[in-house]
Amino acid sequence: MKNNIKVNLKELEYILTNFLKPIKKKSIEIVLDEESIENIRDLALNKLETHGFDENYDLNNEGNILQSLIDKLYR
Repeated sequence: MKNNIKVNLKELEYILTNFLKPIKKKSIEIVLDEESIENIRDLALNKLETHGFDENYDLNNEGNILQSLIDKLYR
């Protein structure tokens, strides 16, 4: 059974830091409106360009995370 709840960013950060990390939950499902998806995707694309590659232009650790996130936001 799934329930959608609306939390603010401070509440989300608190949940992630205090509840999910200690139980080592590997993923959570979040619901975003289209505008939020577009904003996050644009920010992730910009961050990928500036921080996502090593000196050989291969994806670094942050780049791999960003690319995965971007792929999910294009669905």
